[in-house]
Amino acid sequence: YLDLEPLPSKYPGFLGFAQESQAVVDLVNVVHFGKACSAQYPNEKWKCIFGEYRMPLVQTPYLLIASQYDSYQLSLNVGGFPNTTEAIEYAKSFARATKLLMQS
Repeated sequence: YLDLEPLPSKYPGFLGFAQESQAVVDLVNVVHFGKACSAQYPNEKWKCIFGEYRMPLVQTPYLLIASQYDSYQLSLNVGGFPNTTEAIEYAKSFARATKLLMQS
């Protein structure tokens, strides 16, 4: 997932995947984050279970596939299918952010 603030939507309880990840770390008492990630994010260890932050620290060779228009994240971040000007612009911004992350 990308750490992007969601648009106000029909899912008012959804505060974004970053907040969801923080809640998971607290809820299930995650303690194993890996040494490199723990050192990189000592006060924000939730980032160690969030792909955008974790993947740059992975040392094992991997093949990463990421959709520029991830329908699951976009549907939650915009409250459904992007069908307003604001939601469409958000989706385009999401695609650009995904592409930049994959190129970094």
